[in-house]
Order: sequence, then C-alpha cells, then structure tokens
Amino acid sequence: MVNLNYRDLIAQMMNDPKKEILIKHQDFKDFHEVWLKEPHRDEIVGKALKGGDIIYHYQPKK
Repeated sequence: MVNLNYRDLIAQMMNDPKKEILIKHQDFKDFHEVWLKEPHRDEIVGKALKGGDIIYHYQPKK
C-alpha cells in the first residue's frame, strides 16, 4: 500500500459499516501512525491474520 492516504481509508470505513481495510504487515507502521491520531481509534478493531497482515473494521460503541 504505497502512497495511500490512510486517513481517507479510515473515514471511508467509518462511513460504511461493511467496509474493511486490509493492512499488509510491511505497511503496518505507516498505518499505525495515522491510527494513533484518530479520535475514534478505540472503535477501529483489527484482526490479525496468518503472516502478519491485519484486517480492520469499524465497530462503533453502543
């Protein structure tokens, strides 16, 4: 995921509850830096996959 705007991807995911983001293990550091600045980061949930990739989805608080 070179040159992707992770902030835009997160916003798209939060606007569409069915949307997920796949982050490859080599891109995690770049994504993580953006995720840390996200005010709703506790609602962005990741599931680790074999090989180090992570699938994130938006899970709003109730």
